[in-house]
Amino acid sequence: MVSSIPVSAWRQSPISRLPAPLRRASSALAGLFLVLVVIAAVFAPVLAPHDFAKQDLVRRLQPPGAGHPLGTDEFGRDVVSRLIHGARVSLTVAVTVEGVELLFGLTLGMLAGLRGGRLDQCVMRFTDLMFAFPDILLAILITGVLGGSGFFDRLPGGRLFGVLLALALVGWPGMVRLVRAQTLALRDKEFVDAARALGASDVTIMLRHILPNILGPVLVAATVGMGAIVLAESTLSFLGLGIQEPQPSWGSMINQAWKLRRSDPFLTVYPAALLALTIMAFNFLGDGLRDWLDPRSR
Repeated sequence: MVSSIPVSAWRQSPISRLPAPLRRASSALAGLFLVLVVIAAVFAPVLAPHDFAKQDLVRRLQPPGAGHPLGTDEFGRDVVSRLIHGARVSLTVAVTVEGVELLFGLTLGMLAGLRGGRLDQCVMRFTDLMFAFPDILLAILITGVLGGSGFFDRLPGGRLFGVLLALALVGWPGMVRLVRAQTLALRDKEFVDAARALGASDVTIMLRHILPNILGPVLVAATVGMGAIVLAESTLSFLGLGIQEPQPSWGSMINQAWKLRRSDPFLTVYPAALLALTIMAFNFLGDGLRDWLDPRSR
């Protein structure tokens, strides 16, 4: 996903061309917004004013009021409660998938870059094969085929597990390529040669010498990549291939409200705005991390 974009390319991004004080302020606001989203997701059962799945057809499509700050949807469900629980779904998917990508990316990327040879060739040819398929189309294929056959419904977590599996399968090659490139730049450095001369194993070299020196670009890629994962999960749910009712997702909420976009347009605006703000927050936070971790920026 976004993690496949070289870190050097972010220096030419529109965000990086903003004045430094504005970039720092944007990163701080992005971090604050994400903190609020995380708090809402973690404490969703406490913060949600109503049951997100409870229907009340008598109160359907009510405007914002005292009992329902953002109104109700076409089934009389509280919009605020569904938005809060939708944040929990999005962040759960983003954190879990990015964790899997980091696990595979760091392991395979450092091994391929440090050892080289046939292992490097095998890993990189397989990643090239994965890059031959567009990420979101491959995720749609996986969720469509396995979800349509009922495979996900028989597993713990149901469709949520299916979304996690699909996005993790298509997202790891970019992280592998990034980690391998960073490892190749370090493996012939003097401190690595000194570690080898002292008899250090490959695992020791990777953990004590390579990993600390590549954490900067990896963390930036992971932060920006989480925004892409949130968008991908919402896309799958919007298409009906991701999170299923009654569990809310921002993507499925947009899909359900789209047919009411003329009579009740704000039902579409609320989840779409939260989705856009969350993705922007991850991007601004990633840019702020790059400035903080890069000595040349300081």
